[in-house]
Amino acid sequence: MKSHSVKSNAKRAARKLYENIPGIWPIEPVQAGDSGQWYPAISAPEDLRERLIANGVDQIAIIQWQAPADGVQKTPIAMAEAGPEMQTRETMLVTTAKPKSKLRTVFESIPPHVPSTRDEILARREERRQRHSAKAEAEAAAPKVDKNTMVLDLIRRPEGATTDEITAATNWLKHSVRRFISVANSKHKMGIIGRREGKVSRYRIPA
Repeated sequence: MKSHSVKSNAKRAARKLYENIPGIWPIEPVQAGDSGQWYPAISAPEDLRERLIANGVDQIAIIQWQAPADGVQKTPIAMAEAGPEMQTRETMLVTTAKPKSKLRTVFESIPPHVPSTRDEILARREERRQRHSAKAEAEAAAPKVDKNTMVLDLIRRPEGATTDEITAATNWLKHSVRRFISVANSKHKMGIIGRREGKVSRYRIPA
């Protein structure tokens, strides 16, 4: 078997076989021991073994045999000449149908697209317009909640309010509560008193 000193040349030889012989495909070359040489390599179905060996393909490249696919339709195809080592022309049986990928099977199961009629499009637009209009009306009718007033009402209670109670009522984060207390004391002189109770702080405004 002829070896190549350059790996790319071995790949090129395998591609030449692939281009001339239906049913095979090139794979990575095989290194010839420690000599730095490379043998061309192909992969071929097991049912082509006798034909390929009879025509000397195993003397040109390393062949990786693959088990034949069951239930695949096979069609006779003339084998082309691959080089001086293969001067005969024979009829070979090669697989012509490839198994479908899972993704292709899913795509083929999707029903064909049916364009919407103009009446259907107008009906969807009207339904969407009414839905948005109803949402806007509901938001406008809802009473406005002043969270600043809500916090002040909580901490004006005799027992005041903890950080957790304020965040639960306002849906604020804890750092937002601390910022509100800080601004209320420094800017508005609210006189809010904070006291640690374990892992939480309690705030209140003295009566």
